[in-house]
Amino acid sequence: MIRHPLLRSLAGALLGAFAGTSLALSVLPLVLRWGGFGDDLELTRVLSSYVPHAAAICAGGGWSAARTGFPLAGGLVMAVAGLAAGLVVAAVGVGTALLALVLGGIGGLVYGFLGGLIIVRLLVPPPTFDDAEEPRP
Repeated sequence: MIRHPLLRSLAGALLGAFAGTSLALSVLPLVLRWGGFGDDLELTRVLSSYVPHAAAICAGGGWSAARTGFPLAGGLVMAVAGLAAGLVVAAVGVGTALLALVLGGIGGLVYGFLGGLIIVRLLVPPPTFDDAEEPRP
């Protein structure tokens, strides 16, 4: 367990950045392909230019989610970050068609929520014991 809160937050930002990269390179091309915007390889090539943007947005969400300490709150924070990243990447990568924005937003929202649950569960603050509640060997 990571005891220092700053290190937990940095680990959350790193995991969030990885989630943003995964969102832009695998999840959004799959979701947009279901909407009929092209094939996976073409969409991955087009959206790969916007990986730094998605990674930066989701890194902020991962930082914030790790600081919450509660899985549901962290999931909601990352859901908002995933929504923002999905909307930005879909809008600049594919266009501002309503279907592209809806699919990008929903894909980012769901992926961000699930990622936030995982990030916070991995980085939950360690328990503190009072003198009266100290565990016995």
